[in-house]
Amino acid sequence: MMPDHGTRARYKRGCKCELCRAAEARYFRSYRKNGSKADQAKEAKTKINKSKGNSNGWDLEVVSTNDLMKIIDRWVLGSDLSDPVGVLALRIKMDKRQLERMIARKWKNTSLILADRLLVAIGRSEALSNGELQIIPNPRMSMEAWIEKMQERGCY
Repeated sequence: MMPDHGTRARYKRGCKCELCRAAEARYFRSYRKNGSKADQAKEAKTKINKSKGNSNGWDLEVVSTNDLMKIIDRWVLGSDLSDPVGVLALRIKMDKRQLERMIARKWKNTSLILADRLLVAIGRSEALSNGELQIIPNPRMSMEAWIEKMQERGCY
């Protein structure tokens, strides 16, 4: 059985009858209320990016980018690869331009997660445990919020 004329399934583009106009208005009203699938996907991607660790205020612990880049610079200079930054970006699955901005010290702090991925990629994962890199609380968070989050984790 076919739906009646005037429902969204039977709406004819350009039809000006009252039923078709009402069906179109109902459709677009629900569309605006729920948002498009692209909007929902963008919102979901934003939530994922905030959890990845890009030092945007959500990471509890960070390291100084300057100290981290001293280690990375030594690796880049000692490497015999034709494009060591590109290879490193591929190893950690990060955009090369973003890594180049990091090497140029455009960021003050780097998330602990990203620093660990970089150090593992170059074979220097011990730099976090031997004191070569100092892990600090995220300066973008208030100390009260940081302590609360650490207590939730059971670390403080």
